[in-house]
Amino acid sequence: MYWLDTQGEVPVDVELTPVAGGLRGGLHMAEAGALAVTGAAPKAVTWHKLAFARGPVGWTCSVTLDV
Repeated sequence: MYWLDTQGEVPVDVELTPVAGGLRGGLHMAEAGALAVTGAAPKAVTWHKLAFARGPVGWTCSVTLDV
């Protein structure tokens, strides 16, 4: 959200690479103006109900977005 506000870009893809002891993540960005708007832009991610969980096929993350 900060990057959208300051740079006008949004993530459109993620690339994860195994490294010693974990993963390295990289985001592929696109100009926000080049994408179709489908709703209100998020303004913040809250700590409320923030969750990380390991499942049978990998990790998941759940967040609540304020719009």
